[in-house]
Amino acid sequence: MAKKEYAFYPGCSSQLKASASNYLTSVNAMCKTLDVKLTPIPDWNCCGASISYTGAGELTRHVLNARNFALAENIGALDVKLTPADVASLSSALPPGADKGTRYPEGQMASLHI
Repeated sequence: MAKKEYAFYPGCSSQLKASASNYLTSVNAMCKTLDVKLTPIPDWNCCGASISYTGAGELTRHVLNARNFALAENIGALDVKLTPADVASLSSALPPGADKGTRYPEGQMASLHI
């Protein structure tokens, strides 16, 4: 049994053979090392990042994200508080600076309108 269990929003891009499937692979490996269980948020939907390329409006993206937050709230996922020991455990699993930078290359970030 895992020491900790967290609700998890995997996102469309992390699905098998999707553009960021390596993200899910690395998250699963990290969780195995840290003895953490991730439980996907039930009935999650796309966050809207990919539809921004199709010209969908900002409201659409906000509504999609709001639904995911509501689903997470319904299962108590937003009540998670990290203790100093949790932070230390996560910090020891990642090299310093691993969280720096952007998710996508600079040119692609510009097209996200964020």
